[in-house]
Amino acid sequence: MRSGWRRSITVCALVLALACSDRPLATPEPVDESPHSAYLGRYRLRQDLVLVVRERDGLLTVLPSLWNRVVILEPVAGDRFRSVLDPETEVSFHRDTEGVVTELEVSGSRGFTGRASRLSPAERLPVEALLDGEPEAALRLLDETKEESPDRAVGLAIRLLANFPSRSDTAARFLGGLAERFPTSAKVQEARGMAWVSAGDREQALAAFRRTIELDKENSWARSGLRHLDPDRVLPEGEGWRTPFELADLFRAPTAEEIGQVRRRWRDRELSPQQVRLVERSTLQTDQGDFRQLLVSHLVHGELHHAAVLVPADATPGCCPVILDVRGISWDYRSRRVTPGLMTLLVLREEASRFVLAIPGLRGEKLELDGEAYLSEGDRTDGWDGAADDTIALLSVVLEIVPEADPERACAFGLSRGASVALLAASRDPRLDCVAAWAGPSDWFGMMGTGGWTLEEQVSDALHDQWRPGEGSGSAAQFVEWHLRGPIERGRPSLAEVRLRVTASSPLYFVDTLPPTDLHYGVEDGGVPVVNGFALRDRLSELGRSAPDYQVTFHEGAGHAMPFPWAFDQSREFLLRHLVETPVE
Repeated sequence: MRSGWRRSITVCALVLALACSDRPLATPEPVDESPHSAYLGRYRLRQDLVLVVRERDGLLTVLPSLWNRVVILEPVAGDRFRSVLDPETEVSFHRDTEGVVTELEVSGSRGFTGRASRLSPAERLPVEALLDGEPEAALRLLDETKEESPDRAVGLAIRLLANFPSRSDTAARFLGGLAERFPTSAKVQEARGMAWVSAGDREQALAAFRRTIELDKENSWARSGLRHLDPDRVLPEGEGWRTPFELADLFRAPTAEEIGQVRRRWRDRELSPQQVRLVERSTLQTDQGDFRQLLVSHLVHGELHHAAVLVPADATPGCCPVILDVRGISWDYRSRRVTPGLMTLLVLREEASRFVLAIPGLRGEKLELDGEAYLSEGDRTDGWDGAADDTIALLSVVLEIVPEADPERACAFGLSRGASVALLAASRDPRLDCVAAWAGPSDWFGMMGTGGWTLEEQVSDALHDQWRPGEGSGSAAQFVEWHLRGPIERGRPSLAEVRLRVTASSPLYFVDTLPPTDLHYGVEDGGVPVVNGFALRDRLSELGRSAPDYQVTFHEGAGHAMPFPWAFDQSREFLLRHLVETPVE
């Protein structure tokens, strides 16, 4: 094993702080003895996008401005590199006639491509000042560009709000300066209102939204803001969708009786899979080793489900712990593809050949294997509590049909929705010895509002404007689809039933039965706010849980995607510690 990839938790936190610094655009200090020193610096791809190339812990990194995810590079040949996690993304450095690197070129990236010129230390762009927390300097630099429209600057502020929620105050002050320069721009005032809500100053947000309406009476975001901030001011409204109960009653925290009722339902639920069948076998070749790839089917609650199981090619009976790899969820329920880029393979690396990996095809969703898509039956909107059922049932399938699986060693792993489902499954099933959860929603009653709005307020907007999944802000439109479509269209289920369903989707209320737990959250996550992690940490601490029984890491500068390789190393060591007695050195 390459020792350079191993990190203690303490060292990880230090390295991560460097790699995801609060001042990501500072000019790096050259490291003469480093083979990467010729590349280090700042490169302008366009006026609002700077690529910062740095070296941290021997790794060459690229951090695009207004991103909250560091790209780690590995060498290809000469001055060519590629992203470790996305090999299609290549970065090539170009030299002048004297051999000095003057440009870099990015190809194959889904986020940014093109040729970028190297910036001198004296050059500074507005986006750099904005990221450095200096909105006044950003405005002065913006004046030098002689922009006749505020559109580009507003775009910078909106991206800062989306990817760096902790910088909301900076965005709001920047937009305040823009408002002085462009006093008749409704777009500036709208964004200013959004920024002040995110920063927690609703009084200033109210003033900005009122000014927006003066300039643009039909501005939808300002009208939405005024519904919450100025309810006494009546604006012409549409019908919207109606629920047979008040949202305030839905979003009250669950009672002890409701939590107990959910637990009783779980205990009474029959999850023994029926008609378990091995559908086909194939092979999967990965950088971590070769695997036998099994497609299995079974019935859960009488509905046909599919799942994939990866078994190391040289595995022997009872040799391998089981890891359940639970997927996240997208607004369009895109298919889960089983590929060499599977997250657990990236986390485990060369240790992956010591595990059986099980990938559930969750209800109503597709699993893609060898170019074929397999749809599991069931209601895809039951993607939290129901998905935990599916995950628990798959563990039984694996232990029944895969002789190499060790029934005494199992863990669940997931990212985003998958993290929540992994936590829910682990709190219910004593066969799971541990759980690793990245960026998972923990409480759908009080923790999932974004942009300074509560989820109740955002769901109110979704109902009023009839948002479909993929529309609006945050998870509100999806929440409506998961929990409120029935009450809207049929008047059922009742408020009591919806509250139980939301409770059963919120791991925060069931942490007392969790096995050893590894939690990771990005401080700048705009989709699953970091308060979800704070709440889990506090609840576990109240129960007297501490390391190494549980560990929680808050990654400064990171968003919804956990930083590679640091979070990966921590979870890898956690899984090895709890599932393998003698890790390979």
